[in-house]
Parts: sequence; C-alpha cells; structure tokens
Amino acid sequence: MKEAAPANGHWEGLECDWDASHRPADTVLEHGKLLLTAARAAQVEPEDAGVGYWPTLRLFWRGGDLEVEVHEDSFELYNLAAPCVERAIDIRVFPTGSEADLTALIEALRSLNGAAE
Repeated sequence: MKEAAPANGHWEGLECDWDASHRPADTVLEHGKLLLTAARAAQVEPEDAGVGYWPTLRLFWRGGDLEVEVHEDSFELYNLAAPCVERAIDIRVFPTGSEADLTALIEALRSLNGAAE
C-alpha cells in the first residue's frame, strides 16, 4: 500500500494509490478532507497518513504519538503519549457532520500538539 503523504511539506489532498483491498470508504475520505482543510487552516497539518482498520483513515502528528482515526460517523483522537493508567489510552471521540465538533477536534489537536497559545 502506498500511503498519502505531504508533498514538499504541504498536503495536496488524500488521494493516492490506495491498495484496492484496503481503500478507505468514500465517506471516510470526505471526512478526512474536511479534517485536513481545517487542520491546514489552524496550522496543525498532519505529518503522515495511512489506511486504518478498513475502511478507516489514520492521520498522524508528533511522530505518531498523536493520531486521528477517521470513521464514517466519527473522528477518534488518540493521544498515545499521554500517561496511561492501567494500560488505558487517552481516546476522545468527535462525531462527524457538525462544524462545532470538527472545531472542537481541531482545538484539541492544537492543544495537544503544542500549537495553542
């Protein structure tokens, strides 16, 4: 599988040569494009992207310590660098389809990525 990645340090979109057996669902790609556009506007573009647990899409920040998995009905934000208690992972869920929820996700990304002032 060839993963999506920024061209010259800037994302052009999420289209790439996805392996046909693991291509994210069209709805997932649309939600991913909305997230990418919002992240770009907030100056928190992801470092990398790849296919998730089919048919999802995964976007990465901070060398993979911060991840958003895009589903058909939600964005799941994973903070893998957060202190874990009894093997728990810091996961926050944001529904898709609402500008307010997308804004809340971007604010969480900015805060966790150290971009918030």
